Amino acid sequence: MSKLSHNPQSYVNGYISMMRNMILSSSIGLIILNSKYRIISFFVFIFSLLYGLKSAIDFNKYLNYLETQKLKKPFEFQVKQWKQWIYMTYIYLVILCIIIFFVVIKQKNIKDFFMGK
Repeated sequence: MSKLSHNPQSYVNGYISMMRNMILSSSIGLIILNSKYRIISFFVFIFSLLYGLKSAIDFNKYLNYLETQKLKKPFEFQVKQWKQWIYMTYIYLVILCIIIFFVVIKQKNIKDFFMGK
């Protein structure tokens, strides 16, 4: 059985990339919202929301794992700082939920929203 090594900084870089992808995909959803394909925009928003939630949950599990390990000095401090990235993601997800809510509520006719009129 081989022992796998991991680099916490690489994991953080991956998480920040996931946050970037979440923000970019929701931006694409905003751009599509102004076209006649609003239903696609809705699904892009939902995808962005789920993508951000999944990445935050996974990163939180990894940080909890790191807290159980005996870490050396720089990582011990950094784990507490890295938790703030999760809070920022949750704040963005709340904002994204509000945007999705208002996009759907703003429609006078839900059928027109889903049919692209």
